[in-house]
Amino acid sequence: KGRDGIVCYVSNNSFVDQIAFDGMRKHLLQDFERIDHIDLHGNVRKNPKLSGTTHNVFGIQVGVGITLAIKKSGAPRRLRYHRVPEMARKIEKLEFLTKGEVTWQTLTPDAQSWIVPKNADEYAGLPAITDLFDMHSLGVNTARDSVVYDWRHDLLAARAQQFIVQYNTEVHRHKADKDADWPSRIKWSRDLKQDVLRGRLAEYDTAKCRPALYRPFSKRWLFFDRILNEEIYHWPEIGVGPSICLTNLGSEKPFMALSCDLIADFHLVGAGAGTKCFPLSHLKDSAVAQFRQHYSDPSLTKEQVFHYLYALLHHPDYRERYAANLKRELPRIPFAPDFAAFAN
Repeated sequence: KGRDGIVCYVSNNSFVDQIAFDGMRKHLLQDFERIDHIDLHGNVRKNPKLSGTTHNVFGIQVGVGITLAIKKSGAPRRLRYHRVPEMARKIEKLEFLTKGEVTWQTLTPDAQSWIVPKNADEYAGLPAITDLFDMHSLGVNTARDSVVYDWRHDLLAARAQQFIVQYNTEVHRHKADKDADWPSRIKWSRDLKQDVLRGRLAEYDTAKCRPALYRPFSKRWLFFDRILNEEIYHWPEIGVGPSICLTNLGSEKPFMALSCDLIADFHLVGAGAGTKCFPLSHLKDSAVAQFRQHYSDPSLTKEQVFHYLYALLHHPDYRERYAANLKRELPRIPFAPDFAAFAN
C-alpha cells in the first residue's frame, strides 16, 4: 500500500544469477530501494565437490541465501552482495552469521543480471556464435523416449507401428466424439492431443527409423516423425552432417560442447537441460569471409572455421576466462593468435 518497510527472508538463492529469474530481479529492484543479499552458497548440484550435510547450512542440495529488501521512499537505490567462500563448511557459515560482520560488495546490475562478469564488455564485443550460422536448432524433443527410441532397429519398428495403430484409432474416435476421453495406454502430450483434434493420421515408414545421438557417445535408433515426436524443430532442413551441440541456456548444467553427425536429442547434455545445435551446412559464407579477412588468409575453408570453433569451445583458457559469461548467453568467439593450431 505504498508504505515503507523491510522484508527479510531465507530461501533458495538461484534467483540471484539464473536466466529464468531475470524478471524477478528486475522487479525486486523496482519495488525496493535497497537490497542486501548474503550468498551462503552450498549448491551441491552445481559443485559436486560439496556435501550437503557438510557445506550447506540446511543440509540440502540447493544454494541458500539471505535477502534483506528495504522499501524507503526517496532513498537512493542500492544493491549489495556478499558471498561466503565456496568451500566454507556449515559451521564456518553459521559462525560468520553470528558475528554479523559483512564486507559488502556494491553491485551495478545490467539488464540481465545482478552479478555482472568483470569482462562483460570485452565479451560483448566478440562475434556471437548465433550470428555465424544462418540456422541453428534445439535437439529433437520426443516427449516419449520410451516409444520412439531403442537400441535395436527391429524392436523400434514394431513398437512404432503399434503406437501408430493406437494413435490413429484415437484420431477416428475423436472425429466421431469430440468429448471422448484420453486413454492412459498412450503417452499423451500437448502437441499429440492437438494432432488428434486436427485429425492428423500418423504413417509408418521404415525410413523414419534413423540413427540419433541420444546422450554423449550413446547412439540409438529414433523414429523420426512430426507426430510421434513432440518437436523436431529444424532437423528436416539440417539433415545429416556435422553439428556442434552446446548446452542451451536456462539450466544449471555446466557448459558443454560436443560434435555430432546425427540427429541430436533435446536432452543430449542431460536431463533438465536443452541442447542447441549449430550445423556445418549452415555456417554462413560471410562468417568464413570474416575469418579470412582477420587472418589475411583467403584460402581458409568452411570446414577449417567450423573446426576452429569446436576447438576453441574446448580450450581451458576460454572456458575459464568466460565461465561467468557462458552462464548468461551462448558463446561468443574471439580470434585466437594461431588459427591453424585450433583448426588442426
